[in-house]
Amino acid sequence: MIMIIIIVLSVFHDHNMIYANIRRVTDMNLSARKASLQVDDYLDLLNLAARLGDVKWQKEILRKLEYMRHTVAEMNH
Repeated sequence: MIMIIIIVLSVFHDHNMIYANIRRVTDMNLSARKASLQVDDYLDLLNLAARLGDVKWQKEILRKLEYMRHTVAEMNH
């Protein structure tokens, strides 16, 4: 009886660890997709700013993209 309880608890513990790891990876993938969408949006805005000839806006967008690049690099370390 005690051996069965130990096995059940062990399986339950392993299951929770697996679930936590899956959730962590899923959260990371979701964050990466959101960041990718943001980068795409900013690149579209950069293209629009270039078409309009708005150099100040282009520089602001480039600064934001650079900040995002550093933030993602820090998250990956």
